[in-house]
Amino acid sequence: MYPEISADERTIRRAEVIFRTVMLCIAVFLVAVNAATYRRSGLWWSFIAVGGMAYVELTVRYSILESRNLAGKLVVQSLGTQALLIAIDWVTGYRGWAVNYAIPGVILFDVTAVAALMAFNRLNWQSYFMYQLALTLFGFMPLVMFLAGWVTRPTLAVITAAVSAALLLLTVILGDRSVKNELVRRFHI
Repeated sequence: MYPEISADERTIRRAEVIFRTVMLCIAVFLVAVNAATYRRSGLWWSFIAVGGMAYVELTVRYSILESRNLAGKLVVQSLGTQALLIAIDWVTGYRGWAVNYAIPGVILFDVTAVAALMAFNRLNWQSYFMYQLALTLFGFMPLVMFLAGWVTRPTLAVITAAVSAALLLLTVILGDRSVKNELVRRFHI
């Protein structure tokens, strides 16, 4: 006899609802406490806590409960991390460390992690190619933010864009016909 899957799914769904309800109650409580003590602290620290809780929710939903490609999980986690970093920088007085250092560092990590996944999984590297393409576009975002005047220290932005472009170029060169076939298949070129 095989185990009954539907019972496990119901338990997981019930646990998700309880988890989200508890998270929402805690978030409302933290915002209320922060609003009541704001005059004394002068800081909206609850946004950091609620942002962290939203990040935990994102992690539970997309990294644990979903059976997605590892690179896809990495991209979703990266976007959540970047949003949380910007929120923390904003709440603490916006000194620009998130856009100058943290976000380019996260993108640089993601680009190299996907390249490593492609190297380790050579037989199925095409499944990571679209994520690498998306992360290469993300890799140029700090440079775009520099041109827009949001980034004041461009060194890491330039390094991130250069590494992203170099790894994509290396993939195109080493992938040869496979890359072209993947691009034709995805974009109907």
